[in-house]
Amino acid sequence: MQKRSIEELDDTMDQTMGDDMMIDFDDLLADIEGKTTAPKVNDEKSDLISTLNKQKQDLFNTRTEKMNDIETIRLKIKKLKEQKERIIAERSLDHLIEENNEQFAKTPIPGFNSMETNESAALEKINVEPSKDWIDRLNYVKRFTSVNVVKAHIVSGGTIVYDFSLNSKYFDIPIIMTVNKDESIEKIEIKNTKAIGSLSPELNNLIVQSYMPECNISGIAYGLNSLFKILNSRIESFIDLVQAFKEYLIPSSIISSAFKILNQSRKQFIMRTVDSLEFIINQCKIIFSWEIIVQNRHLSTCGSKFSIILEKDDNIKDLTPIYLSTVNDLGTSEAFKVLIKRLFDITV
Repeated sequence: MQKRSIEELDDTMDQTMGDDMMIDFDDLLADIEGKTTAPKVNDEKSDLISTLNKQKQDLFNTRTEKMNDIETIRLKIKKLKEQKERIIAERSLDHLIEENNEQFAKTPIPGFNSMETNESAALEKINVEPSKDWIDRLNYVKRFTSVNVVKAHIVSGGTIVYDFSLNSKYFDIPIIMTVNKDESIEKIEIKNTKAIGSLSPELNNLIVQSYMPECNISGIAYGLNSLFKILNSRIESFIDLVQAFKEYLIPSSIISSAFKILNQSRKQFIMRTVDSLEFIINQCKIIFSWEIIVQNRHLSTCGSKFSIILEKDDNIKDLTPIYLSTVNDLGTSEAFKVLIKRLFDITV
């Protein structure tokens, strides 16, 4: 085969492609350069965004650290202020105590000279502990209940025995109280607890079982005073009801003997143990009971327990709830009168 020259091949290619298929090599070069530079631009943008994101995160972390530091400093400042205020308060208190001590040292105590240094004597004058003068203390008890001091004598070793009585117009309770040299009550004896039991068995049990073994003279005195107040109210109310419903009354021997006496004080004394009244009205039996109970064992206060029962043939009706609904407003005797009047339509 005959070899063709390069020039001939070029001529043949030019003839074959023609004018329409002529390639603009400048354009082709430009296109090739464009395709090779575009990826470089995209990589630069990605690097820039990544750098900015990292800087942003670094700034956020720095801000967080600064905020934590600020909060820590704020807490330290608050704690230091509190310590400062506490120190100022303590110093002020110490100053006031020292100033008060200096002033106290300069103030003369009545009954002592200005140079008195006997601390025990000073404390004896100004202390707030219970007085060692038991006669004086018993005189204070008279503000709450009647006290008759019979005698006080020393038995041995500084022990003193006080023999006195707590009394009212309804009872007289003799008491023997032994006080040792340390001014503590060693023993309390009540010669006649039956007198208390006849008026309030519940209070008597409290005194015998608790107050006497505990040497609680305050509880005994206050309890008897509370007993007297309620007992006086019961006696007055019962006398009023006996007089108001005397034609319906079933008189006991005690009530009959009491109302034969004109002297009011004597009548009240006889009525002290009466804790119930019975009446017959229209063939119905009404029993009004009033028991004196212990309302508060810690405070030694007494209270009232009422009961009103109506009996007819074999039927029993408890009227106590009706009575209790009016007793606070009307009083003990008036509430009973209103109840009876409404039940039986009678006038008194």
